[in-house]
Amino acid sequence: MRRFALAILVLALLVAGCLQPQPTTTPTVQPTLKATIIPTPLPSFAPTMVVGATVSPRAATPTPSATPIATATPTPTPVGTPPAIAIGSAIDFSGPWGVCMGPSGNVYATEYNNHRVAVLDNGGSRLYSFGSRGSEAKQFVNPSGIAYSNSRGELYVADASNNRIQVFDVSSNFLRSIGSSGSLDGQFSYPTGLALDISGRLYVSDYGNGRVQVFTPEGKFLRSFGSGELGAPLGIAVDSSGNAYVADYVNNRVVVFSSNGTKLRSFGSKGRARGQFDGPAGLAVSSTRVYVSEWNNHRLQWFSLEGTPLGSVGVQGSEYLTFNNPQGVAINGQDRVYVADYGNNRIQLFTPDGAFIRELH
Repeated sequence: MRRFALAILVLALLVAGCLQPQPTTTPTVQPTLKATIIPTPLPSFAPTMVVGATVSPRAATPTPSATPIATATPTPTPVGTPPAIAIGSAIDFSGPWGVCMGPSGNVYATEYNNHRVAVLDNGGSRLYSFGSRGSEAKQFVNPSGIAYSNSRGELYVADASNNRIQVFDVSSNFLRSIGSSGSLDGQFSYPTGLALDISGRLYVSDYGNGRVQVFTPEGKFLRSFGSGELGAPLGIAVDSSGNAYVADYVNNRVVVFSSNGTKLRSFGSKGRARGQFDGPAGLAVSSTRVYVSEWNNHRLQWFSLEGTPLGSVGVQGSEYLTFNNPQGVAINGQDRVYVADYGNNRIQLFTPDGAFIRELH
């Protein structure tokens, strides 16, 4: 009997030991991984860092109306008739960037990748080119903006990677150089857009320094404006009243300044809708309109001088009425619009309302 009781006791102890609560292992909580938002990169032509540029905070822009933007519709090409060829071709151009009108209706265009300036007649045939890669006079590294002074017969070329502006006469002879590398008055960090006002003063988009600088025609520094307001200015144009319109690439807007550099207004926000931008790049102003090319949206939009969207043309592609990273914009005396189609290595010419002009060859 004792043996039986002892066995029962041992069994009870064993069972009690098995039923004791086991220590609880607290599971390791893995930290929640948050997606890192990588800013949309600047185009490949831009410096990796924007030196000294400050992107100022802005109030939220109201969502634009859902009304579709007026888009130019191409006139159908008759059966059996090949489409007209745009000015230039892949053989002639490599990365056309800036474009402006010269004497006798000639067209000047900078070739960013060929490090030279092309001169075309008013029919689009190449007359000649000048420049080569280098840092000496009449040499370039990534020429970008370009402007011609009718009153002085001088051509201004933004030599972006050499951080200077070179000036030539109508025969392409070198006259002088403006600026050097740096952030002081009269210095540049990747100068891009150029414009002239009615008095011949030169306006320069100083991309890396986030500002616009103004010079006399001879190259004497006058003033600067836009610091703290502009993130990365590219294209620039000046209207007949002396107001400067600046394409602010990283802020996806156009900022308008008075002749003394006071901000008047801005228009645009990031997007693809009516009046929005993704990488505003080239810019030109007529008596009634502002034309803006968009690097990432591959289109040309036009607005009233106050910033009301009026129309657009273009999607990404290589046919006429399409673009691949459009850049410089210029307007001739008949208000026809020239657009440097950078990625397609050509220049396209349009009517003021965006119809492709087929008679060009």
